[in-house]
Amino acid sequence: MSPSNTKDFFDAYEDLITKHDIPVENRYAFDETNIQFGITPKRRVVGGKGRRTQHACQDGNRESLTFVPFICGDGTTLKPLVIFKAQRWNPELAISGKGYTDNDIALKMLMDFNRQTKDKNDRPRLLVIDGHGSHCSRPFVQYARENRIYIATYAPHTTHEMQGLDKVHFALFKRYYAEELARLLRDTDTRVTKSNFLEIIAPVYEKTFTLEHNKQAWKVTGLIPPN
Repeated sequence: MSPSNTKDFFDAYEDLITKHDIPVENRYAFDETNIQFGITPKRRVVGGKGRRTQHACQDGNRESLTFVPFICGDGTTLKPLVIFKAQRWNPELAISGKGYTDNDIALKMLMDFNRQTKDKNDRPRLLVIDGHGSHCSRPFVQYARENRIYIATYAPHTTHEMQGLDKVHFALFKRYYAEELARLLRDTDTRVTKSNFLEIIAPVYEKTFTLEHNKQAWKVTGLIPPN
């Protein structure tokens, strides 16, 4: 991670919030992470004394999706986006052929962000995101400009250190998801599918995206308060 790239980002960030007088409650960030329905990270399990190898059941479903949460500088959240891999499905849910963000989904995501935040107050908003190509397309940038949404993008290869969602939330989210998945398999033999995924992650989301964690994400990356 280049110190000059990091400095350039912080300079641009500070310039935007100073020039346009953007308050903490109008600063937002989102990021993406991949989740496999039935495959979870390695975790510790407790077993009988003297047994060197322990096993825990997993669903085994390797189908994946993209999870996109939004956090605000005041510690609140917006509705997250879940992108399923599909060609045709429920019209109320985001889908793509590969299960990842593309230009069309990114623009729709920005439009939904605008709908959720434009009535908060009559002030510009700042959106801090990575430099993925879908976030730099002409329609995306034009829509942001027309709706007083200013964009600050992280320098390449720095999000692992500068994106609060990476630093604070995603490891927690996947750990809690693994625990919930294990509980469901143990107690109810429930398998995760597109149809029940949103219901299953609801308590996981609530446990992860707390006011404390959300504010910590801004603090540890030096954005709020500035550091």
